[in-house]
Amino acid sequence: MATASIIKLQATQQPEYYRHGINQGTTDKVSALLQKNHDTHHIFFNHDGFHNHIAHHLLTLWALRATDGELQQAYDSNASYQRPPGPLDQSIVTDMHDPAKFTRHLGNERHYHAFMIFFQDQISKSSTPQVINHYLLAGTEQADDLLHRLFGGFLHPLIHLGFALESQQPALVAEALAQAAVHSASMSPFFLRAEQAARDRADEPCSKTIAELLDEIHADPEMRAAPRWSDGNKLRDGVMGRAAEKMVSYTSQYRVEPDELERKTAEMVNAVAYYTAGAQREGYVRKYDFYFSKPPQTRADR
Repeated sequence: MATASIIKLQATQQPEYYRHGINQGTTDKVSALLQKNHDTHHIFFNHDGFHNHIAHHLLTLWALRATDGELQQAYDSNASYQRPPGPLDQSIVTDMHDPAKFTRHLGNERHYHAFMIFFQDQISKSSTPQVINHYLLAGTEQADDLLHRLFGGFLHPLIHLGFALESQQPALVAEALAQAAVHSASMSPFFLRAEQAARDRADEPCSKTIAELLDEIHADPEMRAAPRWSDGNKLRDGVMGRAAEKMVSYTSQYRVEPDELERKTAEMVNAVAYYTAGAQREGYVRKYDFYFSKPPQTRADR
């Protein structure tokens, strides 16, 4: 049984879009490799915030019905450059129960191990839904701060949480929340302004589609010129650094109502296919952005 500290996948508990024929033996193999990663590796493989992609890689291969050998090869390739989580200071874990002290440790990658143990404890004492609701969705200052950090590091904490929930693994949820906790909250001002701008537009009849907004952004000379090849981080230095107010204006035009979730999810998938295919150019080697295909050894994805 999967717990807050034990990873245990079930071959019979898979979404219908996984490849058919995944057996329990291979499922036990991927569980063991994920457990080893959970116990022995940091979420960053260096001190510059480059992400450990082992969980994403293995779960994707498992969903595609990879063999034991393919899973082991993928793990060995990724594990070769990982680093340990570092020693655990139990006093820091204890401190985290105090919201003020919890905040003091945020954004510090040295405390990833402590945050992971803290969230494991919280999940063990209650449940995954209760912990996510309290620490991400409660609308409190603490929850909003961690929710914004979930989108840090080019969405990696959010990606990790998605894999954790889809695979129904509380231990991976603890990893994802700990990963969010050690990321920056630099996107917070943008999210707060965009949310307020969306409230100000609440009387508008309907929101635009993602594809419509992408076309408008593409046609906007200010947005096209915002990121530059010389930028160390084109999102931080370019889009957010030079065109944040324009982005607030665009993003506030998109809303999802509670009864629209399924349709908006389908729209999002369609938009991803649209802008991924649209980014290709005839006569050049097809290349996908790391949001969709992430080679961890060749991309600085802070």
